[in-house]
Amino acid sequence: MDETLRDIELLTVVRNAVDTGCNKETIVSLLDQVILKKKIDVTTFEHEMEKEFARGIDNS
Repeated sequence: MDETLRDIELLTVVRNAVDTGCNKETIVSLLDQVILKKKIDVTTFEHEMEKEFARGIDNS
């Protein structure tokens, strides 16, 4: 749930940047940061699942 709240906060910042007419480079940079964070989150999750799966095989 905390992660979802952080996502909402980040997206709100980007929305406010667009709404206030922030320059394009700043908005793109913010979005790039959000995308990179999400990619890292997915990779971390996948690695954790692989570890869990490997542990399950080892315990069989």
